[in-house]
Amino acid sequence: MKIATEETVSIPTADARLTGDLTVPKGARGIVLFAHGSGSGRLSPRNRFVARELVHAGLAALLIDLLTPEEEKTDDATAELRFDIPFLARRLAAVSNWLKSRPETRGLALGYFGASTGAAAALTAAAADPDVFAVVSRGGRPDLALEFLPRVTAPTLLIVGGEDGPVIGMNEAAAARLRTERRLVIVPGATHLFEEPGALETVARLAAEWFVARLPAAAPARAGAGRKFAAGALLLALASAAFAAAPAKDHSEWLFPYDLGPASVDVSSYPAREQSSYRVFAGNCSQCHTLARSINAPFVSREDWEPYLSRMHVLAKPQPWTEISAADYGVIMDFLLYDSHERKVKRAAAFRKQSNELERLFAEVAKARGLKKGTAPPR
Repeated sequence: MKIATEETVSIPTADARLTGDLTVPKGARGIVLFAHGSGSGRLSPRNRFVARELVHAGLAALLIDLLTPEEEKTDDATAELRFDIPFLARRLAAVSNWLKSRPETRGLALGYFGASTGAAAALTAAAADPDVFAVVSRGGRPDLALEFLPRVTAPTLLIVGGEDGPVIGMNEAAAARLRTERRLVIVPGATHLFEEPGALETVARLAAEWFVARLPAAAPARAGAGRKFAAGALLLALASAAFAAAPAKDHSEWLFPYDLGPASVDVSSYPAREQSSYRVFAGNCSQCHTLARSINAPFVSREDWEPYLSRMHVLAKPQPWTEISAADYGVIMDFLLYDSHERKVKRAAAFRKQSNELERLFAEVAKARGLKKGTAPPR
């Protein structure tokens, strides 16, 4: 099929610009957005192979780096972002909205292809977006999106290698939780990366058949004016899930606008000591809630941060999984003070603009869903 456009694109999101490779064949009947897996990206040879086959089948394809180069460096060192499914799903939703705004892609029905942890992000994003018409997971980790699976309306194909034992069980459990059309296909003899002869070809064929059969030739206006709300609802749902296990009778009291912001900090320009401190901070403070809560909270001074850390250090006895050591307490405090000065004092205007946007989004979605902003101090 003749290629109409093939280009590298730069996609703006709320907190970063992402790079992608967009291919739109002439007469495309739909578009598939790829969500890469652990430690991978848009240059993944496996995803690029599948994308080529989808293009040959008449579908457009967008391979995207969900992390910036700086974030990839952080993730290579800590592996924290590849498993931050709410963070990846927010990025995926932002890219989806970008596709809906471009003249050459906004009329195309949208599907998601997710690999490994990218499959969890794809399913999480699809759960809040009725404009996603089909999902395919290759060697996916849908177990990382269990809470959102019953809300997925897009027909979902789960493809797993026959020699990928643990992942087979994860996908069987996920299939049982899905309430939409779903199919689990186990490829005999294939391992997790489908490197065996003919295995990836099977994945590409199955994916192409699934998308071609389920992506309508022209995307109907299923969401219409509600698209903006869907994105906001996704953010709120992700924030809620991040601390759903907290021992509170009414989870709505634990919702905060800053839960909806970025869930990581680019520390590549920070001194080596602060980069090391960031890893201690991330490891401890992600135990019971999303890191976004700490990162986007409007705290700057030691007096601001003391109650936050005290809840984890001094008052953690009823919740032992949140307790931090005295040594880590000091390291985390030092990082929070340094980072607050860099992002919230030196760049006060930008941080204030972000805070106002999070407040606006929270108010809009919370009102629509009958939720209230939390009054308890951040944990």
